[in-house]
Amino acid sequence: MELYDMPQIKDWTAHVGAFNLRTFMLANVSIAEAFSVATLLCPEFVEYRDCVFLKLFFDEKIVDSWFGQLKNDGPAVESVR
Repeated sequence: MELYDMPQIKDWTAHVGAFNLRTFMLANVSIAEAFSVATLLCPEFVEYRDCVFLKLFFDEKIVDSWFGQLKNDGPAVESVR
């Protein structure tokens, strides 16, 4: 589906005229919603014990327990979901 074919965009354009993404976002998206989407699309990472983890889900104690369970296999720990 194309952006301009979405019903919400069509309704917005019919109401205000020409579509402008910035104006649409300012009027329809909360700061929390925008931040949530940005966090999903551009996540932050943490380096810990020569491994890389998503900051959003990182907990040092939990990661340490996985290192213990997986015999310090870094790639295995990184792949835990």
